[in-house]
Amino acid sequence: MDQGSNSHVKALVFDVFGTVVDWRKSITREIVEVGKKFGIDGDWQAFADR
Repeated sequence: MDQGSNSHVKALVFDVFGTVVDWRKSITREIVEVGKKFGIDGDWQAFADR
């Protein structure tokens, strides 16, 4: 592919959230701590998924 054929491309966009960033584990870890602090038990993984 020659350089001239890409001259109309203005941006390349990638969805990395959930692939590169493991947000579910960080949300689950934090809400577990909040639950412990306030005496609340729950399915925190399901909470993060919702």
